[in-house]
Amino acid sequence: MIVPPAPRPRQAGFTLLETLAVVMILGLVLAAVGGGVRFASRGFDRAAAAATEGSALSLAANVLRDRGERLFPLSVGWGADSRFVFVGEADRWAGPILTSGTERSGSPLRYIVFQIESREGGGSRLVHRDHRLVVDPGLRVIDPADHSVSLYESVGVMRFSYHDGARWLDRWTDARDLPRLIRLSFPEVNAESNGTPPHPAVILRPRLDGDRGCALDAALPCRASR
Repeated sequence: MIVPPAPRPRQAGFTLLETLAVVMILGLVLAAVGGGVRFASRGFDRAAAAATEGSALSLAANVLRDRGERLFPLSVGWGADSRFVFVGEADRWAGPILTSGTERSGSPLRYIVFQIESREGGGSRLVHRDHRLVVDPGLRVIDPADHSVSLYESVGVMRFSYHDGARWLDRWTDARDLPRLIRLSFPEVNAESNGTPPHPAVILRPRLDGDRGCALDAALPCRASR
C-alpha cells in the first residue's frame, strides 16, 4: 500500500513575488507622497514670496501716499512768471513737502525725490531721497540728500503718471499748476502676470491748499487760493 506524502503546511510570511509586489507599491506611494510634498512646498514658497512682495509694496505705497498728501504748493516768481516747484516725469517726481512738528529742524519744508532706477539684470527699483530745502535767501535744494533708501524692487518697469483733472499724462508740464493725482503703475509686471494677481496702481492725492504753510510759519512763501 502506497501512502501519499502528507501536505506541507503553508509557510508564514510572504513569497518572493509578493514581497516584490509590496515593495513596488510602497515605492509608488512614496513617490506620490514626495511629489505632493514638493508641490505643497513650492506652493508655500510662492505664497510666502507673494506675501513678502505684498508687504514691501504696501510699505512703499504708504510712504508715497504720506509724502504725496504733504506736497506743498510752493511757487517762485511773480505774476505771469510764477511757477510751482515740482518735477513730474515718467521715472521721477520731486517737490517740497511740509514737515510735521516732530520732523522739523530749521525750515518746515523738505525737498523729496522719488526716482525709478533700472536694476542690473533687469527690473527696476523705487528710490526715495530726502533733501534740505532752503528758502531764504533764495530757493536752494541742498545736495547730497540727508536720507536715501530703496523702497521697492520690481521685476519689471515701474512708471509715474499725472492726472490734470481730465486725463493721465506721462509728463507734467504745467508750471502754473500741480497734478490732481499722481500714479505709480506696473505695466510690464501686470502684462506678464501669468495668472497671478496684478499689482494695483498706487494713487497719490496731493492736498493743494497752499495756505497750510502760512499758518505754521510766517516766513513761508504763500500763494493765493485758486
